[in-house]
Amino acid sequence: MKTKINKLPKSAVEIEVKLSREEFQPHWDDAIALAMSGVKIKGFRPGAAPAEMARQAIDENAVFEKAVNEAVKDSLDGIVKENGWSLIDRPEIDLIPDAGQGLTYKAKIIVFPEVVLGDYKKIAKRIFGEKKNSDVSEEEIKKSLKWLAESRAKIARVSRAARSGDVVGVSFSCYISGQPVENSVNRSDRFVLGEGRFMPGFEDNLIGKKEGEGAKFSLTAPEDYWEENLREKKIDFEAKIGGVFERELPELNDEFARGLGHFSDVANLKKSVRDGLLAEKEAAEAERLRAAVLNEIVRESQINLPQIFINKTIDQMAEEARAFVKQSGGDYEENLKKHYGGSEEKMREALTERAISKVSADVAMYALAKAEKLEPSPEETEKETESIIARGGAQNIDRRKLYDYSYGIIQNRKVFDFLENLTD
Repeated sequence: MKTKINKLPKSAVEIEVKLSREEFQPHWDDAIALAMSGVKIKGFRPGAAPAEMARQAIDENAVFEKAVNEAVKDSLDGIVKENGWSLIDRPEIDLIPDAGQGLTYKAKIIVFPEVVLGDYKKIAKRIFGEKKNSDVSEEEIKKSLKWLAESRAKIARVSRAARSGDVVGVSFSCYISGQPVENSVNRSDRFVLGEGRFMPGFEDNLIGKKEGEGAKFSLTAPEDYWEENLREKKIDFEAKIGGVFERELPELNDEFARGLGHFSDVANLKKSVRDGLLAEKEAAEAERLRAAVLNEIVRESQINLPQIFINKTIDQMAEEARAFVKQSGGDYEENLKKHYGGSEEKMREALTERAISKVSADVAMYALAKAEKLEPSPEETEKETESIIARGGAQNIDRRKLYDYSYGIIQNRKVFDFLENLTD
């Protein structure tokens, strides 16, 4: 067997394979024997008819196709194994006429990308060595306790004018140059005045209004407003107060702490709040460092990404976006029109950079796990799978996909544990 191998961009490989007549003949013989064994001729048991009669009854084109398929499979499997490749898509096969009655073909395959990792040990030691010590201030504790108290405040409807700190029910409409803003006519909401949930100035125009009273005012959206199509535009508002509610906050004492169900007194509650805030900060710092390490490793590595990886990741992101809009009660087509001009293609273009970043990180983690022999065992993966199922996080997920997901979780955990624990 003669082969020519040509490596192409994006992890593609083109292979030209030539099998001599002698190398192809066993595949032809096997295909002929299989076809003849299935021939049914009246008066003979299957496979017992004379060879000449059976040969006339078979479809030699089908036999040739069978022989070619087997020859391609066997030869290509051998080449792939010899080179240590892992295929990630079906090969594209093109037959080439062979005057010598052997078999010549070209195969285009996509293999798992070649990865030349940067000095990940040096990178990890440097970045994890920059870990910041986390601390919790008294002001942060007070803020959390205030939130707890507000979440359990008693609310009573009042007939007076609205003040900052009151809960108000409001219906409103928005217009630009006399035309209604999309999805902003007769909207209703209920919120605490003064918390700044809306566009700057909106809540100020409601203070002093009683239930049933209206307000007309105009505001200019900030240049960094979350809705891009409204940024720096003058918006006219028509609002009406549907209700004013006074909040009575509970006193932060031992009785309040015990009422939460798990605390003996305020001191115990404060300790729990401090511990919780500290744990959140430490988790956030660990996540920041891990992201920084991974980004640096990817930046310092050479990764020849296959396009199919990128395309599949974009497919997944697009499907997740569709599901999110649907779960949020929105209209996907309207969302697509609003952000991408109604074009799926433009949305995919916008997702490409994120997809490349994600795939690069995944491939780097996989390559690092292989280099350091950090692959999860079947027992570890199965245990993680069962844990996810027990937590109720596997509804409508195929068991095989869940197993692969669990494998990835454990592998990433092993890689980061390894990097975090590197010492000089």
